[in-house]
Amino acid sequence: MAIKTKEELLASLKQTFGDNTDDATLSLIEDVTDTYDDLNSKAKPDGKDWKTEAERIDKEWRQKYHDRFFNPVEDEKDPLDAGDPEPKKYRFEDLFK
Repeated sequence: MAIKTKEELLASLKQTFGDNTDDATLSLIEDVTDTYDDLNSKAKPDGKDWKTEAERIDKEWRQKYHDRFFNPVEDEKDPLDAGDPEPKKYRFEDLFK
């Protein structure tokens, strides 16, 4: 079973029914068109193609993950190499003052 676009579906109906304009044929073509449009609007309620959007986001995150390892940012400082003086050492007794 092939998945067809609206235009391909209408072309198949035209090939099947030809130029027949009786009420039953026109009603069937109208039903097919309305059903296709309704299903299409339910699949994309806000007009966005979510499959393409998901693929774009996936590609973006994969690139960020790749860059994390192969293109490190130079201006980030390692907190252990900050060159700060030794932290103040506390004794147990100092905690209760």
